[in-house]
Amino acid sequence: MKAISSYTGPKLSKRFGGLTVLEKLLKFTKSDLQKYGREIAKVHIKQAQKGIGAAKQGGKTFPMYTADYKRRKGANKTGLKQKSTRTSPPDLTLTGDMFSAFGFLDAKVDGELALDYGIGGGREAVKMKAHALGRFGKPSKKSKITRRPAKKRIVAKNGVVGPMVEKAIGNMFLGVFLQNLRRLTGRPIVINM
Repeated sequence: MKAISSYTGPKLSKRFGGLTVLEKLLKFTKSDLQKYGREIAKVHIKQAQKGIGAAKQGGKTFPMYTADYKRRKGANKTGLKQKSTRTSPPDLTLTGDMFSAFGFLDAKVDGELALDYGIGGGREAVKMKAHALGRFGKPSKKSKITRRPAKKRIVAKNGVVGPMVEKAIGNMFLGVFLQNLRRLTGRPIVINM
């Protein structure tokens, strides 16, 4: 990667005073985090809908659906307002309600950067938690909750993300770095990768 700028060495430290150049280049504002937080939440949804998990699954695809569920979902016969019939890889999208509720929640710039996204609460949060625990189905008089720990589908977990989200976070740092470099130098920046 090459960054092209006409400022180097001591000239930079004199010009920026107080903070080091690196601190100024990596300075995030709350609005930066909010902007990128919304983008990262969208990328996380796309990653999960491609069947790519997070956490212990290490970015691998989710475990396959059971044969019966796969057959019913593929045939559009689940008895719900179904939006997706895709069964391989599992996309965790039957009605689309869970991912409609998934999004950016909050951002904090306080010594450390904190970016919160996911589902704030309610029925859809319970559904996502059940996927992470390997619990499927609704309890009723006719059926009970099926527990299949080997079929856990972890969409999100504190501090652990999959490969697409990792790349989006890297792009966030690069975007803020370039924005601050442009602001500090007052010159256009060209980066060849």
